[in-house]
Amino acid sequence: MALIGNVQNSMAQCSKVSNPILPGFNPDPSICVVGSDYYLVTSSFGYVPGLPVYHSRDLVHWELISHAIDYNNIDKFHFCGINDNDGIWAPTIRYHDGTFYISSTMWRTGGNFVVTAKNPCGPWSDPVYIPDAPGIDPTLFWDTDGRSYYVGNRYDFKHTYDGQVGIFIQEIDLNNVGKGIVREKKTGLQFEAPVYNLLGRHTLLTFGCATNAQYAEGPHIYKFGDRYYLLMAEGGSGSYHAVTVLTSKDLLGPYIPQQINPVLSHRQMGNAYPIQNIGHADVFRAVDGNLYAVCLGNRVVQDDDGTWQCPLGRETFLVRVELQDGQLVFAPGVGYVQSSIEKPKMPNYQFATQPEPLYGLRGFPNGITNDSAITTIVLQPEVLDSLVTPACKLQKLHMLKWTYSREMTFSTNKSNEWAGLTLYRTANSNYTLLKGNNSIRLTKREKGKTSIIAEIPYKEKTVRLTIDADSMRLHFLVNNKSISPAQSIRPLCDDGLYNKFNGLGVGVYATSMGKRSKNKAIFKY
Repeated sequence: MALIGNVQNSMAQCSKVSNPILPGFNPDPSICVVGSDYYLVTSSFGYVPGLPVYHSRDLVHWELISHAIDYNNIDKFHFCGINDNDGIWAPTIRYHDGTFYISSTMWRTGGNFVVTAKNPCGPWSDPVYIPDAPGIDPTLFWDTDGRSYYVGNRYDFKHTYDGQVGIFIQEIDLNNVGKGIVREKKTGLQFEAPVYNLLGRHTLLTFGCATNAQYAEGPHIYKFGDRYYLLMAEGGSGSYHAVTVLTSKDLLGPYIPQQINPVLSHRQMGNAYPIQNIGHADVFRAVDGNLYAVCLGNRVVQDDDGTWQCPLGRETFLVRVELQDGQLVFAPGVGYVQSSIEKPKMPNYQFATQPEPLYGLRGFPNGITNDSAITTIVLQPEVLDSLVTPACKLQKLHMLKWTYSREMTFSTNKSNEWAGLTLYRTANSNYTLLKGNNSIRLTKREKGKTSIIAEIPYKEKTVRLTIDADSMRLHFLVNNKSISPAQSIRPLCDDGLYNKFNGLGVGVYATSMGKRSKNKAIFKY
C-alpha cells in the first residue's frame, strides 16, 4: 500500500474548515487574495523543488499548483552543503499590478531575494537578491501612493538584552533590476547576481511588543482604514511563540502596541493542549468580506513517558480575525486556534486529485526516473547523511497514521551498494531500511550517531519493504513481516539542535557509498 493522504481535505460538502488546513511540513505560511482565488506559500528549507504555491477558492480544499523554485531557476540558488534547517525561510506572497511577488530568505547561501510571476502556476523568475537588506523574513508592502517598501528584521547591532531583534522598513526600487555582488559572511560564499536596490535610509520600527520582546520576525504591514498595522511573530518558534500587533497613523511610525497583545499565542494553554507553538501569521480579507489569518503551529501527541511530541513538524492553521475599535482581534470569542472553524460563505472548490509530489534534498538528484507506478534509481556515490544531494525521493508526511510500502527489485554483489526506504527528518536524524548484497538492514541515525537496529540475511532479488506508523510507533517490515520490535518516531521529532524547523519525509533511497555505480534499484507500488 502506498502512502495514504494528500494535502487537500475531503471533497465532501463542508460546513467547517478543519485545522490544520495544510497538514504536515507547511510552516511559515503567507497568503494573498486575487479576485476569488487564494494563494498560499510556505517555507521549504532544503527540499527541492522549493517554495510550494497552493491554491484554493474556499480555504478548505487546496491544490499544489507550482513551486517557485524548480528546474527553471534552481541553478540560481546555492543549496549544496546547507544543513536541513537552512535554505528557504519564511516566504511572503503578494500581488501587485498584475504580478505575483514571493520574497524570502535563502539562509546561509544568498540572503534575501524576490521571485516573480505573472501566473502563479509559473514559470517563476530567477531570484533577484537584495544584498543591502540584513536579517531574514522579508515582506513587501505597497502604499496607497504606489511606492513599494521592504520590511524585514535585523540583529546586526549591539544588543541590550538576549534575543533582541529589530523590525525595519525601507523603500525598495522594484522597477529596476541591477547587478550586484551577494556575500555570505559566515560561509564565505560570493557571487554576482541580479539585485534590487533599497532607497534612502532604513527606519527602525520596533524591537517587539514587550520591553523585553525576543526574536521579532515575520513582519507584515497592512492598511485598514486610515491606520497601518504592523504584525509580527515574537518569542521564538517554540512554546513561547506568539503574534503581536502595533499600529501607526504613519507608515514610518511611530508604531504603538495595541491594547490587545499578544493577539494570538498558545503559551497560556499548557503543554497538554493538542495544538502548540502558534505564531508567524499573515492576515487577509476573504471573498466574503471577513478577515482571517493563516499561522503556523504543531499538533502534539503524548509519548509513552508522558512527554508531548510533534511528529509532523510545523503546519498551517486558519483563524478568524476581526477589526474591533481599531484593534485586530484574533479568534474572537475564543482566543485560541481551534481544531475547526465555520467555513466562509463561498462554494466548495473542486479540483482533480493530484499525485503526491516527490522531493529531493538540496537539489534534483541524478539518476532517478519516475512514472505513475515505477521509480528507477541509478545508485549514486552520495549518502543520506551528507550535506549534498543523495539519490533519494521523498514525500511529505501529513498524518499521524500512515503506511509506505514499495516492492523493490535490486541485486548486488558489492558491499558498498544499498537500496531501500528512508524515513527522513535531517541528515543527522533518520531511519533507513536497506537491502545490500546479502542482507537487509534497519538503521537509525539519532543526533548524528548511527546504530544498526536489526539485520537479517536476504539474497532474493525482489523484496517488499514497508514502514508503518501509528502516532509515535514505527514498524519496519520485510515481505510483510516485522524486522524488529516497534521503534519510536521520537528521535525524528525532537525540536532540538539537529531538527528544529522542517518536517518529515518518507521515500526511496539508493547509494553506492562514495563509489561510482551503474547498478539500479526499481521500486513499484
